[in-house]
Amino acid sequence: MKRLAIIAMAIFAVITLTTGAWALGTDAGTIVTNTATATYGLGDVTGITKTASDTFTVAELINFTVVAQNSPLSVTPDSDDQAITYLITNTGNSTEDFILSAVSGIAALGGDFNPTIISMYQDNDGTGAWDPVVDIVNLNDGDRVTIPEDGTLYIHVSNTIPAVDPLGVSPLMEDGDEGYTELTVQSATHADNGGLETDIAGTVIADGYAAGVDAVIAVAGGQEAVVGTYVVQNIVLSLTKTSAIVDTFGGSQPLPGATVTYTIVADVTFGTGTAKGVVVTDNIPAGTTYVAGTLKLNTVAYAGPGGYIGATDSISVTLGDMSTATASQTIEFQVTIDAN
Repeated sequence: MKRLAIIAMAIFAVITLTTGAWALGTDAGTIVTNTATATYGLGDVTGITKTASDTFTVAELINFTVVAQNSPLSVTPDSDDQAITYLITNTGNSTEDFILSAVSGIAALGGDFNPTIISMYQDNDGTGAWDPVVDIVNLNDGDRVTIPEDGTLYIHVSNTIPAVDPLGVSPLMEDGDEGYTELTVQSATHADNGGLETDIAGTVIADGYAAGVDAVIAVAGGQEAVVGTYVVQNIVLSLTKTSAIVDTFGGSQPLPGATVTYTIVADVTFGTGTAKGVVVTDNIPAGTTYVAGTLKLNTVAYAGPGGYIGATDSISVTLGDMSTATASQTIEFQVTIDAN
């Protein structure tokens, strides 16, 4: 026995550890088994082994991000279907259901106007580009969407932008005015198990993933509320009209037979927006006659759409899109005062 004790004291034990690879992002529900093995010899006997194991199941990590992709979004007054696009990314380790809700005109944030929410829409083609013809899956407050682990989903929150400045300062919304919309994304696992908005990151939801397997929230309150901003792009387009008269005596009296040269100047003087498709029209005054071939744009004979229209006795000049970067546009034409 003494010899055996001495041999036992001289045992050389080799301990090995085997386990499944547990990298960051290991799927919830994965069973991880950890086995330790001791190998030793006793007397003339070698290769004796002893093992001990421990097993656990990976819990669910509820983690996600919500980003407003196109905020701030430039809009014009009185426009429909203006959507802030949100990208939801499930960065947790399991497929998760998310509860959606949206609100506009958020009092706590102030703002210059209140957008009117139309609806939330799920992006159908995965491009993230809002298309009211394609993205027709309508979502109501409280609806759920399912996003797989490492998956993404675009949600469009569409609003109508009002025409009238609510402060009554100007007829239209002013350049630079801001309005807000907000998308709230909540973990369904957290909500369905009585989760609170005051829950901190790291809060454990018992059996949240499955019986005997917990879930842990990495997002405080189990939800993200992200504000998107609308910024009005408006412009101030000025239009001035003057006349110069040359009578038949070389003077400037408005006598029958006198020639009147009208000058119209269009100019965008303020704002970050663009006036689309500007067209200037002018009726030839009663008691006068248009002088053929005198219509000019920026001193050059006008040859664009419209021109002098005999059927209505008027002129029409297309200026196109105009912004503060556009030079002033000058229109000229002549009439003669009818003689008796």
